[in-house]
Amino acid sequence: MISRRKLRQQFGIEHDVLEIKQAEARLQGNQELIELLDYEEDEMLRERQQKVDFLESLRVTQVADALDVELPGEQERSYWSFLPSEGGVLNSKGRALVRERIHEEKKRNFEQKAKWVQLMMPFLAAIAGVIGTITGLVAVLHHK
Repeated sequence: MISRRKLRQQFGIEHDVLEIKQAEARLQGNQELIELLDYEEDEMLRERQQKVDFLESLRVTQVADALDVELPGEQERSYWSFLPSEGGVLNSKGRALVRERIHEEKKRNFEQKAKWVQLMMPFLAAIAGVIGTITGLVAVLHHK
């Protein structure tokens, strides 16, 4: 989850205008307006956090799909948040689980590639030796 401060920075001018309105309301002592603007800020931050959650969820699920990693089922509600505009998105717990599965899959893929390299090294060394021997023989025969 992104901090409130970071979310505020990402809002830029829209949030700056809201802060100016809040400062004016505080100077006027208008408590009702202050509460309304605070609520508006909270809603703005909540919407921004939902967008961030959606984009992060999308990024993680795309990587998982590319690696054929299983996502948690939608019946596992502790891993999902349901947003009115986006539907089901992975929450931070769900993203952590999927990132862990992605890491395991990448590790497994790397180990398989490393195993093939280990199997091929003796053959490559033998081929290089044969090529070196043939080159040496050709050089000796050509020199005579």
